[in-house]
Order: sequence, then structure tokens, then C-alpha cells
Amino acid sequence: MDGRLRGFLADLLGREPRDDIIDYLSKRGGDRLMGLGAKGEEELEEEYLALESQFPAPVAAGPRVIEIPGDDRCAALSRILAMDASRRSDVARFRKRRLRGELLQPEKVAAWVKARGAARGPKEKGPEAARVEGEKPPAWENRYAPDRLYYFDSGADVVRSAGLRPESPLAELKSIAVELSVMHNVWEEPHAATFVLTGIAPPVALARAEIYRNDLWPAETRALVIIDPTMPPSLPIRVLSDIREALLPVGTHRQTAMSKKHAELAVCGEIKRGEPGKPWAALLSEWNRNNPDWSYLERTAEVHFARDVRSAWARVTGRAWE
Repeated sequence: MDGRLRGFLADLLGREPRDDIIDYLSKRGGDRLMGLGAKGEEELEEEYLALESQFPAPVAAGPRVIEIPGDDRCAALSRILAMDASRRSDVARFRKRRLRGELLQPEKVAAWVKARGAARGPKEKGPEAARVEGEKPPAWENRYAPDRLYYFDSGADVVRSAGLRPESPLAELKSIAVELSVMHNVWEEPHAATFVLTGIAPPVALARAEIYRNDLWPAETRALVIIDPTMPPSLPIRVLSDIREALLPVGTHRQTAMSKKHAELAVCGEIKRGEPGKPWAALLSEWNRNNPDWSYLERTAEVHFARDVRSAWARVTGRAWE
């Protein structure tokens, strides 16, 4: 896989690109666009976003993000934060000098940014080379390159980016957007930049969950959830319900608490998988000796023991017994 293309796309998008799309673009010679300036950047970004929209992400293609839209209180907070930010001297000064006192209409943002953007060549280091640091929780950790401006294109509902020159309008806007996103945990840098240009208040979500799947060992799948601690007690349950719905196949039953016995049976299953030639009878004998309170003594003990071991192992790991 082309590491330079990955780093280039990561900077363009402000997030990690999908491996399958990188492979596709690389095979089609997408890396040639990295040296064609702003036009090449725009073409590569548009092609990536079109492929991403046309072909749903594979299950293992990075974390999936679920956001619970804000309620009336969140909407009020969003407006209050926007009004407060509009009174900042740097925001007011930028709007007066760079926008001539007139806020942009949302559909004009992309054209305004592109007219002032600067292309940059392929990056020698990976996308992790430099990041602006801020006091934010992990799910809001700044992942945007310091040499690009990121903004939210509301018309296409995507985050876009443009290169910037030192002391340019975009560099000034970048600095303001970074400060705003560090000051407000609930604001993302692209939304903050678009706010400065349009006055549109960045949305405030009630909750955000990043789901990290592991297809090899499904039981390792985890969700990083960030919630408003003042939310009603029922909302965390709703968030978890949405996560389960996004992760589990239709008809999957809710996992119940596992007994100590069945947890030990699951471990016994891994012993069997490590020694596939070991007879179930021998494994049962060891089990009965080590766990007298959970012994299998009936006539069909071996059959029931093997069934319980397989079932317990599958419940713990999330995998089908092979």
C-alpha cells in the first residue's frame, strides 16, 4: 500500500482514509495527482469521497461513529457558544478584514476557501507527523494537520480541506478555528472554521460513540462513548441500544450474565482447540476432577459436556466453534 498516498489523503480528509479505497486509487495511479497542485488535490479528494459514498465501508474499515443529535438544551447551548465566540476580538477582526463585515452563505464557503488555498506537495512523513494539541477527551483528539484548513461543507455534508500559506487568510482562520475547538470540547475544528465564515453555530451532540470492531475476535469489539454527564438517565441506555443495533445482526439476543461455571467451560474449550486430538472423554475426566461441584456424571455426560463447552466458548469469544 502506498504510504505517501495514505498520508496525503489523511491530511486532505482530516481522518484516516479507508485501506480499500487507497488500494483502488493507487492501482489507478492516484498518486500522480499529489504533484499537480491544488487541482490535483481537489480531484483526488472528490474521487475519494465519491468512492466512499458509492461503496459502503467494509466492517473492518476503521471505527464507526454514531452521534445522538442534541435536544433543545443542546441547541440553546450551541447558540450561546456561537454568540459568545462572535464577540471574540479575533473572530470580529477576521470577519471585518477578510469578509468585509459580511458573513458568507453556506453554499459560498467552498468557493471562498478554494480561491485562497495553497497546494502542497506529497508529505514525506506519515499523517501522524504533527498535530495541534488540545485539552480534549480521546474521541475529540485533534486529528487535523497543522498545515491545512479544514471546514465543513454543509451542501455536501462532508469535511473538506485546503492548503494554507503563512500569514494568509486561511492561516488566520485556521488559528481561530483551532483555538475555538480547544476551548469548546463539543466543537470540531471544521465546524468552528465554517462558523467563523458563516455565523452558523456548530451542532452540539448529546452523545458520541466510536465503535471499534474486531472481526477475528468479535468479543473484543468495543465502543468509546462520550456523553453529556447532565443528560437524563435514560439516554445512556438509548446510546447503548443504538450501538447494539449497529453492531449485532437482526434477531441477536441480548447477552445475559455468564456464570462462573460457564466461564470456566469456555476456557476449557480453548484447551480443547489447542489440543484437537485430545478425546472429549479425557477432557471431561480432568474437568470432573478439578471441578467436583460442576461434575458431569450422567450417562450422556460426554455429549452434554462437549455441547456446553462449545456453547460457552462461542458466547465468550463471539465466534462460531470450528
